[in-house]
Order: sequence, then C-alpha cells, then structure tokens
Amino acid sequence: MKLMLEYVATQSDVIASHHVALKVVEKLRPDEDSLLTKDFEKTKQSGNFSDWAADLLLEKHLDVRHLHGTSLVEVNFTFIDPQFATIAANAFIDAYIDTSIEMRVQPAKLSVDWFDLQIASLREHLERAQSVLSTYEQLHGIVATDNNHFDIENTRLSDLSRQLVDSQRRTSEL
Repeated sequence: MKLMLEYVATQSDVIASHHVALKVVEKLRPDEDSLLTKDFEKTKQSGNFSDWAADLLLEKHLDVRHLHGTSLVEVNFTFIDPQFATIAANAFIDAYIDTSIEMRVQPAKLSVDWFDLQIASLREHLERAQSVLSTYEQLHGIVATDNNHFDIENTRLSDLSRQLVDSQRRTSEL
C-alpha cells in the first residue's frame, strides 16, 4: 500500500511539473492571447513567455490532489471561463500521459541504441575474422569440401542478424 501511495504521489508531481506545463502551453498556445502577452511584458522577466505561462498555469490555476484511499488523482483547473478550464485540465492530463509514455520509452530507446552499437561492433569483428580466415584459407590452399562446414560463419552471422531483428521488434513493441 505504501508503494502505491508513493507511486501516486510521484505521478501527481509529474502532472504538476514544469515539463508537463510546458507541453500544455505548447498545446494551448497562450502566446496568441494579447492579454497574456501584455501581462508577460509588464512583468519584465528575463525568461521566455512559455516558461512564464507554464509557471502561471501551475501556480495560479492548477490543483492536483490524490484522492485518499484510492489510486486516483484529481486534476482541477480553475479559470474564469469554464470551457477553457475544461480544455486546460484535459490538456494537463494529455500532457501527463505523453510524458509518462516518454519516461517509459526513453530507457528502451537507449537500450536499443546500445544494442545497435554492440551488434555493429560484433558484426565488424565477425567480418574481419571472416576476412582473415578467407585469406588464410587462400594462402594455404584450404578448400572446403563440405558446404555445411564452410557456412558456419555465415550461419552465425544469420543468427546474429535474426537476434537483432527480434530485439528491434521487441523494442518497438515496448
């Protein structure tokens, strides 16, 4: 139960994060509102409009609460215009979902990149070894009489390629 409460608290913090608020600002495009733009200019802050607007949404309008005894989070957005409040609350939820997915996918992407580098390195090593073997066989007049014996390296390369494709498929499924 404690882990669930900590998880829900963490998710509440993610919803109310500056990163999520920036996504909401990008979606709602408040920079097109002349009143907000004038308010920003009046503050004479050194930051950019998006950061200012995200902070404004978080500090003045957003309320994220964990509903005790459940694993639910309540997202409230208060504003003079109820229709805009609904749109903004939904934008926060959508931005949270996108961020949550990004947080899960990013490690998998890093793993794919690492595996791709490893496979490329191994493939390069295998190709060099095959080249050395082929040169050695040519220099010493070694001729393979059994096609299965001769294709061991090619079989290994095919297996590595198949493993790469399987890994990429599993990663894309994640």
